[in-house]
Parts: sequence; structure tokens; C-alpha cells
Amino acid sequence: MGVVIYGRCGYYISFSVSAQLVTITATGSPSAGQTYTLMCVGSLVGNTSITPVMSWNNSNGVVTNGSDIIVSGGNLTFNPIRTSHGGQYICQSTLNPPLNSTAVTSVNVVVQSLYT
Repeated sequence: MGVVIYGRCGYYISFSVSAQLVTITATGSPSAGQTYTLMCVGSLVGNTSITPVMSWNNSNGVVTNGSDIIVSGGNLTFNPIRTSHGGQYICQSTLNPPLNSTAVTSVNVVVQSLYT
């Protein structure tokens, strides 16, 4: 994808944007009653100086802070995680203008019940 930035006097700079890479890792085990954190990291391949904006979504829409959910940057922490938290979670990495690039990845969380 090429990006053109126009400057004064008609000069411009053109450069190519490499692909974004988005990965999700987890800490702990998704066992009901425990603390469970999903960590999402987005980066621009070949460029470590640009930091993307991270957000989390699920089937209900944007995931926001609640009594047992904390969203902080790319981290999504359940404290404690409940069986009702199970489902697909989507991490979105967005690079703001002039790059205007978005990448997503997802994970399916299956919460282990205390009574299995």
C-alpha cells in the first residue's frame, strides 16, 4: 500500500507501508473464578517506532471496563473470569493517519467451570 503525503510547494513524499502483525497471548488458565488476561500486540512489520491503537470486541460489540473486566491498551483482564465470559474475542490494531491501516485477529475463550 502506498501512502502519499503532500507538503508545501507541491513536493511530496511517497513510501510503502509493510503489513501489520497482530498476536494474542494469554496468561493463566480460563478457569472460572481465576484471573485471566488476554494480551494483544500490534506492530508494523519492519517499523518499531509506530505504535498502533488497540481495542477489543466480542459478539456484544466493543469490550469496555466493568466490575470484572479491565481493558488497558492491548490487555483484556477478567478478574475473575466467569463462564458467561466465554466466546470469541477480537483484537483490533489500528494505525492512525497517514497510514490508515487496521488489522484484526481473534481467539475463542472457553471457560472451565468450577463444577466439571
